[in-house]
Amino acid sequence: MFSATSCDDIDTLITQGQKKQCNFSNWTEQSRDFLLKQKTSRILETQKNQEDMKQIQQETKEFIKISKITEFSNAQANDIKCLSEELVKLKAQSWQKNLLSKTKAEKLEENQNTVKQKSEEVADTEKNVAKHLEKLEKGLSFFEEHLGLKVLSNPDDHLTFKFTKIDEMNQDKEFSFNLAVEGSPGKYTVSDYSVSIPDLEVSVQELNEGNDLKKFICFMRNSFKKSTTVQQ
Repeated sequence: MFSATSCDDIDTLITQGQKKQCNFSNWTEQSRDFLLKQKTSRILETQKNQEDMKQIQQETKEFIKISKITEFSNAQANDIKCLSEELVKLKAQSWQKNLLSKTKAEKLEENQNTVKQKSEEVADTEKNVAKHLEKLEKGLSFFEEHLGLKVLSNPDDHLTFKFTKIDEMNQDKEFSFNLAVEGSPGKYTVSDYSVSIPDLEVSVQELNEGNDLKKFICFMRNSFKKSTTVQQ
C-alpha cells in the first residue's frame, strides 16, 4: 500500500506532467504558428521577389525595346541628317550650275546685243556713206562737163578730185584733193590737197553741217585758182 505522501507525490508529478504537456502543447502551437508565419512570410516574400523579378524583367524588356527604338531613331536621325546635308549640297550645286548657266546666257546675250549694235552702226555708216556718195555723184556732173573736173574712186573708199582749166598759163595743169567720209553718222575729211588753202577747216566744218558739196567744190576750185594768181 502507498502512503499518503506517495499519493501526493504522484499527484504532483501528474500535475507537473500535465503542465509540461500543456507547456509543450503551447510551445508546439507557438512554434507551429511561428513556422507558419515564417512560411507565409517566405511565400509572400518569394511571391514579391517573383513579382519584382517579373517587374525587373518587364522593365528590362522595355528598356531594351526603348534602347532599340532610340538606336533606330538615332540611326534614322543620322540618315536624315546625311540626306539633308546631301540635299543641301545638291541644291547648292544646282544653284551654282543655274547661276553659271544664267551668267553665260546673259554674257552671250550681251555679246549678241553688242554684235547687233555694232552691225547696226556699220549698216548706218554704210548707209550714210552711200547717201553722201549718191549726192556727190549727182553734184559732180556739172563740174565734170564745164570745169574740167575728174573724180576718181580709190580702193580705200575715198575720192580724188582733179581739176584742170584753172591755170590760164597751163590749162592742162592738175590741181587735186582727196575727200572721204568717215565714222558714224559720217563726216567729210579732206587730205592731200595740191596747194595750201586758207580757211579750209572752216569750209570743211560748213560742209559737214550743211552737206552742200557743190559749194565746197566751188570753194576748193576758187582756192586753187587764187593760188595761180598769187604765183603770177
